[in-house]
Amino acid sequence: MSPFFANYGLHPHCTLQVMSIEPEANPNPSIEELTLKYHAIHDQQKKNSNVPKPNTRRTTTCDTRKLQPLSPGDLVWLSRRHITTMHPSLKLDVKCLGPFKILEVIRDSKLTF
Repeated sequence: MSPFFANYGLHPHCTLQVMSIEPEANPNPSIEELTLKYHAIHDQQKKNSNVPKPNTRRTTTCDTRKLQPLSPGDLVWLSRRHITTMHPSLKLDVKCLGPFKILEVIRDSKLTF
């Protein structure tokens, strides 16, 4: 169900439709009919939003990747996030610096080179 259908109760039309209205027929529904219709649509939306997505677990496990082991002699790119450069515009400056060669592992954590 699209958000437009949930709000207005119909799908958007791109064509112009000319309708003749009979004088005795009232084209506007009563407020009770509208409230019942919108309550039913909102209840259906609440039920649909509480259903868990089947592929949610797969996407979260794909994001937590194992770190690739790095060793001396490998080439790596360095993020420029906390490095200040002399470039006058941060927007136009490079995002990564490098490639740099790893010379040695400094600590036992195997994450400091």
